[in-house]
Amino acid sequence: MSDNTEKPPEEPKMEFHKPKPVHNWREFAKEYVIIVLGVATALAAEQGVEWLHWRSEVAQVRAGLAIELGRVMQYGIERVRTAKCTEDRLNELARILDSAMRSGKLPPIGSIGSAPTRPWVSIAWQSVTQSQTASHFSSEELNRFGLIYNAVPALAEAQGEELKAWSDLSTMTGPGRPLNPSLESTLQTALARARYLNRFMASIGGSEVTRIAALKLPFTAEDQRQINTALHAPSPQGQFAMCAPLSDAPSTYGQQAPYEWVMDRLKALQNEPPFRDAGTVSPPK
Repeated sequence: MSDNTEKPPEEPKMEFHKPKPVHNWREFAKEYVIIVLGVATALAAEQGVEWLHWRSEVAQVRAGLAIELGRVMQYGIERVRTAKCTEDRLNELARILDSAMRSGKLPPIGSIGSAPTRPWVSIAWQSVTQSQTASHFSSEELNRFGLIYNAVPALAEAQGEELKAWSDLSTMTGPGRPLNPSLESTLQTALARARYLNRFMASIGGSEVTRIAALKLPFTAEDQRQINTALHAPSPQGQFAMCAPLSDAPSTYGQQAPYEWVMDRLKALQNEPPFRDAGTVSPPK
């Protein structure tokens, strides 16, 4: 009896491709070099992309620091250029006080002005030191930035103390009054502190200017214009009150103090939005 049952078709056999055997050391070395070069090329390409990325980041950070340090440079130039007339004003006040100590009375004195007050800040640098970008600066440049920024808080603190000294000196401004021992002591101390702080601000501010200039930062055209203006503008006599002659004495005491220009600025602000539409606040009854 014959078996008519059909046999299922045979599945094709899976073929395994065995790696071509290496016949000699020369072929092995050739394949090994190809693999190593491929891996090295891939790694180099990856590192190149990362290098370009951090180079771009560093360039952006330097541009941000240039904006901040451009202001520091302007303020340092101001302090150097106004140091002499500030010293001259303090000499003038010292002579007036010496004369008053002999006569027992202060003469009529107009507004004495005050030293320049500027916002010495280091916000951009604080952001850099807290990021990974700082590690991609060269050690030399990082040290230069650090040296500059270490002085900024000291300048800000000294400026605050200077403002207090000039506030005490402003009590001389008025129509003339007796000089008592307490007022004399206050004015003598204020004169000494204002003189020291003026010299400190001019010295450290001038050092900041030279250090920032050496970094060759990418200042914007506007920042460079402002730096040039601060550096080459005519005499600061018309820009700063302490560099101008004393004005006429006011009729009362207690009217003059640093920031006297603020009141005029506040009046102007009332005509600008959003203050313009806010109305006037009446004092409580």
